[in-house]
Amino acid sequence: LSPATAARLIYLGTFSTYEDNQLAISQRKRITRKDLPKMLEVSRNTADRFWAEVNPQYLTENEDGLLLTNSDIFIRGTTSKGQSYRKMFLDGIRSLYRSVPASKHKVLGYVFQMLQFVNFEWNVLCYNPDETDLDSIDFMSIDEFREAIGYEKSNISRLMKTYRDIKFPVNGKPEPFCAFVSSGKSSDKIVVNPRILYSGTHPENVRILGGLCKE
Repeated sequence: LSPATAARLIYLGTFSTYEDNQLAISQRKRITRKDLPKMLEVSRNTADRFWAEVNPQYLTENEDGLLLTNSDIFIRGTTSKGQSYRKMFLDGIRSLYRSVPASKHKVLGYVFQMLQFVNFEWNVLCYNPDETDLDSIDFMSIDEFREAIGYEKSNISRLMKTYRDIKFPVNGKPEPFCAFVSSGKSSDKIVVNPRILYSGTHPENVRILGGLCKE
């Protein structure tokens, strides 16, 4: 999926029901394909392009309205034992999406693409985000991240610039969402600014990272 489409799909995913993965605004109001422009806050043409990209692998329509078709991606309720998932707060995702104009949805998509690799405790991109022992973290290089999200290798500089340009306000001033730590071109690491996003239990351990991310 394109980054913009991924962001829009995740936003729609917050409206899935517990019972059957149908999309609904309320118990009485199901979401249909004709509702997509209004729901996604985009034009009809953009909504049609979105539909062409997600149907039928991620989203389809039945007699009750729109239905999420991949239950391994969006789950509301209890997950299977041994499976690892990111908990996303519905109100937070909706508020973030609605605060961004449609032309910037791709920026949200880039942020969402990175979240699955962020280590909970240490805020670095890695292959084992649940690992709490710093010495046991399997770090992910920039090139490995590029490959994981299916980005062209020849455009890696553009990808890095895209992430450098993503900023959020912290204490009234814009700060980058992430930073790159260089230890040689092939092994550069990615750090997510803990002043913007942190899910761990020891923020004091990554406080210095927030300072390093400042411009």
